[in-house]
Amino acid sequence: MITGKKSDKLKKLFLYLSIAIFLIVTLFPIYWMINTSLKTTKEIYLLQPTFFPKKISLEGYKTLFFSTKFFVHMKNSLTISLITTFVAVFFSMLAAYAISRFQFRGKKLISRCIIYSYLMPRSVMYIPLYLLVVFAGMNFCMHL
Repeated sequence: MITGKKSDKLKKLFLYLSIAIFLIVTLFPIYWMINTSLKTTKEIYLLQPTFFPKKISLEGYKTLFFSTKFFVHMKNSLTISLITTFVAVFFSMLAAYAISRFQFRGKKLISRCIIYSYLMPRSVMYIPLYLLVVFAGMNFCMHL
């Protein structure tokens, strides 16, 4: 029979082992991206992947920072995401205040629809968003 101390040690060992496995599985894609970014182009396309670069190359970073408009695109993305976030939070605040403070017909239905919308998977929105982009005439990237 296992005593209390041995049982506690086994539980701790199992917990730490589980956490270690979870961390490895979770962090491996990040490691692989960094690893690949430091490889030469030839090494990236080898049939047998290497877990460590044979020769560290910063050529990819040089190309990214000096041959592309990386910083312009980052600035544009940051600007759009910040504006979108602030607008969404502002209108959400107004809606939340109205729903919580005022009594009106359909209040319960609107509240439930908002809650239920969080249960819907995000992938369900791909087709309506695509149609919105096409309808708005912003599908110029799709013809490349």
